[in-house]
Amino acid sequence: MKQKFLLIEYYIILNIIPFKYAYNEIIFVYEHSRHGIRGSLSKFKQRKIVNNTYYDEFNIPWEGDGDITLKGKIQHYILGIRNRYKYPNLVNFSKFNESKLLIHVTDKNRVIISAYYQLLGMFNPIIKISKNDSILFNNISNKFYYPPNHIIWEKNKTNHHLNIINEAERSIKYIKDNKNNTNKFLEYKINDYKLSQYLENRTFYVKRHCKNYWKYMEYNYENKYKELIIENFEKKYGDVFQTFFNYSKEYLYNIRNSSTLADSYIVDIYEEKNLTNFFEETKIDKKDFYNTCFIIYEWWLYNIVADKVISMIESSKLMEDLIEYMENKINKKNEISMVIDIGHDVTLGSMEFLMHQIFDVDYSFTYFASNVIFELHKNKDKDEYNVYYYIDEQLKLNISYDEFKKRIINNIWTEERINNFCFGNITLILHPKIYLLFYIFIISILLGIFILIIFKCCKRNNIKRNKTYKEYDEENKENGKEMELI
Repeated sequence: MKQKFLLIEYYIILNIIPFKYAYNEIIFVYEHSRHGIRGSLSKFKQRKIVNNTYYDEFNIPWEGDGDITLKGKIQHYILGIRNRYKYPNLVNFSKFNESKLLIHVTDKNRVIISAYYQLLGMFNPIIKISKNDSILFNNISNKFYYPPNHIIWEKNKTNHHLNIINEAERSIKYIKDNKNNTNKFLEYKINDYKLSQYLENRTFYVKRHCKNYWKYMEYNYENKYKELIIENFEKKYGDVFQTFFNYSKEYLYNIRNSSTLADSYIVDIYEEKNLTNFFEETKIDKKDFYNTCFIIYEWWLYNIVADKVISMIESSKLMEDLIEYMENKINKKNEISMVIDIGHDVTLGSMEFLMHQIFDVDYSFTYFASNVIFELHKNKDKDEYNVYYYIDEQLKLNISYDEFKKRIINNIWTEERINNFCFGNITLILHPKIYLLFYIFIISILLGIFILIIFKCCKRNNIKRNKTYKEYDEENKENGKEMELI
């Protein structure tokens, strides 16, 4: 009897549950990701340059200026592996087809190269894994080569996640065994894949074109940023910075200077650069300084370049496009099944913060190769659609498509509203309640004048009435005297 009951249980697990999910089909996927790990940026800083090699604040040499590194390339290559295993029926990964897959990139080389390597991971992997290959690893040993998604892959360890990590580890081993030689990748040229620039004004609109952006940022955040630096840099490391870097307090209060210092340290850690000299001279704790730099960087991202206003301006048109892609897929107006947009921390952070404002979901730090995924699911049985929203593989939202569309359309900024912010009256931008106060002031004055006029009219009427009463009384007295004579 017990054995029969167990057989029934197995039947339910193996048949009824898969039967339920068989009716749920992914019909469209949108991915927006940040480029992979890059070198330190020389912009806004006075740097020592020797033979076209930049030296950052920590005296670490970098070839190029913010160029993507090998680790950054592999991060996106692994995202390509992920897409191939996660969506095997969405796109034919044996051959690139631009009518099925659309890729947008910015004009930065690190973004273009990130897209190229992600496509290689999807369509031309350097390692061919057969079903009989054993799992190569016990724990991830190459964490800086991975996108942040690996945290979820390692936790879950389903066949799907194990396959991604297995192929990723073998690919990394192949690269290391070949002394970081990427010639195998270079057999495929970027021209093998069609990459498109973002449509006009779809992204980077704020920093590049918004006239009022910098005044808005300085007015709202400059003093708050100074307080942040005092608490996290000056009080903890002020004397050390002055000795090692020869930095004054005023230098650190500048947003560009201190945020770039934090960024340089973060990329030095990601690239496992030799910082022994810095640690020995300053006695700074490596982990503590790393966490502090992330505090500075994350505050900079979500308060200066992607706050509640800027994130709406930066992402509204991309979200408008996303709704259009989904509508076209539902109504079968085109064949596009997947759209991949690759940008920067600003574009990704803005999209996450927009979703936070509209749907009250979490947002996260946009690490290198961080990504958000929107999946459009179709329930074949009921002919209904749902949207699943992920950040770095973590499910943040599961909502009906109709509700998703309604809330996006009702909340994103229109072209007119964006233009009013960027090119309108700066006084109104910085003091949005000033006109309301002005109107209240004018109405108060008008109301006061009206009350004064009423008061004067009443007073005049009272005087006139009293005069009439007085004349009436005098007339009555005269009449009374006449009556006495009678």
